[in-house]
Amino acid sequence: MTVPSQAARTLRPAGPVVVLSGLAASAVTLAGAPALMPPGYSWVSQTTSESAAQGVQGAWLARLGFVLLGLSVILLATICRRRWGRWGAALHAGFGVLLIAAAEAVRTTRDRVPNGSRSRSAAARLR
Repeated sequence: MTVPSQAARTLRPAGPVVVLSGLAASAVTLAGAPALMPPGYSWVSQTTSESAAQGVQGAWLARLGFVLLGLSVILLATICRRRWGRWGAALHAGFGVLLIAAAEAVRTTRDRVPNGSRSRSAAARLR
């Protein structure tokens, strides 16, 4: 049986604090995202994903919320891997990775779409 080093014992309690801070920051950014949306956006009839859509002014805040949520879930999966088992930790980490990938894909898709062909999603029509 190996004894954890002093540094490992010192850093271990910080993990849950970082996860909770990331989750709280994600909640704040996602709750604040509708405030940056153009007139016509309704947080009741439109989804959070639409506030992060390409071509929508202020979408960076919702995308930041997705990234923070993804990073927090990945860290949580790392911390809880023994308790959740291999599959539970892997599925949660995969969810976190996909959240980050979705935020990045929406951000970079606009750069790849030719100027003449705009997306016709509900969020893009809000502009």
